[in-house]
Amino acid sequence: MNIGITEQGDAALDFNWTWQMKNLDGAIIISKGFNKKLEDELLKYKNKVIYHASCTGLGGTNIEPNIPIFTEKLNHITSLIHRGFDPSHIVIRIDPLMPKAWIEEINKVNNINYIQNIKDILVYAKKLNIKRIRWSYFDPYKHALDRFKKLNYQFANSDPYWIPDYNNEIQLDKLDFSFEYEVCSELYVPHYMMLGCISGKDVEILKLNKFNYKPIGKHQRPGCLCLSCKQELLNSPKQCAYGCAYCYWK
Repeated sequence: MNIGITEQGDAALDFNWTWQMKNLDGAIIISKGFNKKLEDELLKYKNKVIYHASCTGLGGTNIEPNIPIFTEKLNHITSLIHRGFDPSHIVIRIDPLMPKAWIEEINKVNNINYIQNIKDILVYAKKLNIKRIRWSYFDPYKHALDRFKKLNYQFANSDPYWIPDYNNEIQLDKLDFSFEYEVCSELYVPHYMMLGCISGKDVEILKLNKFNYKPIGKHQRPGCLCLSCKQELLNSPKQCAYGCAYCYWK
């Protein structure tokens, strides 16, 4: 069994994933943006894809300068569902969550209410009958912190080895406990949330043979919980056109 994923690039900017679909049993399609072509392609393969719709609440800020604001992203998801895409095949990715200590300055610089934006995303997701919310914390890579410094965020001068403490950071389940929350490769989070981007849950949703896979692959980063059938569909190991300040690509 082969399940593809679009981690090295964005599925709304790079459509190389589409021609590979015929050779796959299923795919996890990840995108921060949207366009009509993405909607059309997702609908074409709606029975064999799970769409990870990234929506952080930071779109339109200088942290995500080329990403649409979250309400526009949610309107895109609504359109997709109204056109026949199954909500059970949609995962909202709030990825990354920013540190609590940074929120006041982020709000001030961008004239937003970051936590309220996240709450609004959750409310909207519930209205659309989307059950799964996937999240991660910001990774303080030096090159990412350098980008924040260039944007004149003072918090970028903090300890580059900052490690988030779940008990003292944003806890989505405390904002709304009714979702199925998922996270991978994070320290000190509740065990029931730990789930790979490609998991047994995805195999079940896609109605694939759940006995036809190995639990975890050999060549994955520490903490990765993805199944061994994982196959990358894009090949753009660099920062994409969205230009997000937190991007892990240099």
